[in-house]
Amino acid sequence: MGAFDTSIGALLLGAFFSVYLYGLSAYQFGSYWNTDFNDPLWLKASVILLFFLDTTHAASASYLAWVILVDNIANPGILSKVIWPYPASMILICIIAFGVQNFLVMRIYRLTGHRWVLGIFFFCTTATMVFGFVYGAKVARLETLMEMLTLKAPLTLWLAFEVVLDTSISAVLLTAIQRSRTGFRRSDAVLNRLARSAIQSGVFTSVLATLSLVCFLALSDTMFYATFGWPCARAYTISLMDTLLCRKELRVLMNSDTKDGFGMTSVPSLFTRRLRGVAASTPPGTLQMYIRTEVETEVHYTKTRS
Repeated sequence: MGAFDTSIGALLLGAFFSVYLYGLSAYQFGSYWNTDFNDPLWLKASVILLFFLDTTHAASASYLAWVILVDNIANPGILSKVIWPYPASMILICIIAFGVQNFLVMRIYRLTGHRWVLGIFFFCTTATMVFGFVYGAKVARLETLMEMLTLKAPLTLWLAFEVVLDTSISAVLLTAIQRSRTGFRRSDAVLNRLARSAIQSGVFTSVLATLSLVCFLALSDTMFYATFGWPCARAYTISLMDTLLCRKELRVLMNSDTKDGFGMTSVPSLFTRRLRGVAASTPPGTLQMYIRTEVETEVHYTKTRS
C-alpha cells in the first residue's frame, strides 16, 4: 500500500465519484428543461437553484483535487490543513438535503392530508440543517484536519439525524403510496413507479451518510469518510430529479385508453366516468383518492410535446 493511499487516494475517490454523479445529475437537469413540464414558477426556480448548488459543490471537489495535486504536489503538509472546500461542502449538502427532503414531505402531505405530519417533518429537516451548519462552521474555524477528531459528537449527531430523517420520509411516503393501491393494473403500475422513487430517495442517501460516519469513527486516521461524504449532495439531487422526470412516464400510463390485462376499463376512463357522475365499479374512495391527490398534483403538471 502506498504512503498516500488512505489520504490523497481516498480523497480523490470521493472527488471523482462526486464529479461522475454530477454528470448524471447534469443530464437529468437537461432532460427536465427539454421536456414540457407545466410546473409552477416556484418549482422551476427551485430546480435552477438546485442546479447552481449542485454545480458549486462539484466545482469545490474539483478545486480541492487541484489544490492538493497541482498547487501543492511537493507539499505533503497540505493534507493536514483545512481548506475551504471542506466546510463549504458540508454547508451545501445541508441546503440541498433540506430542499429535497421538504419536497418529499410535501408529497406526503398531499397523499395524507395530515398537517401535523407536515409540521413534524419540517421541524426535523430544519433542525438537521441547523446541526449541519453548526458542524460546518466549527470545521471552518479549525486549522488542521486532526482537530476534526474533537468534533465527533456534532458530526455524529448531524449524520445520524440525516440517516433517520431520510429513512423516515421514505418509509412514510412508501406507506402512503401503498395505501393508495386500487387493484387495477394500470394505476398500480403508476404506484409501483412512485414506490421505487420513494425507496431510492432514502436508501441512496442513507447508505452514503452511514458509510461516511462509520469511516470517520472507525478509520479516523484516514480520509475514507470523504470518499462517501462528497457524493452525498449528488445522491439527494439525483433522487429528486428522478422523481420529477418520472412524471412523463406516469402520465403516459395514466392517459392510456386501452384495457388492462384483466379486461378491466383503464384508469383514466374510470376517472372520467367519476367526474361525469356515473357510477363506477370500484369501491368509493380508493381509486379516486389516488387520482385526486397524486396524479392531479404531480403527473398532470406534464405537457407532452405536439
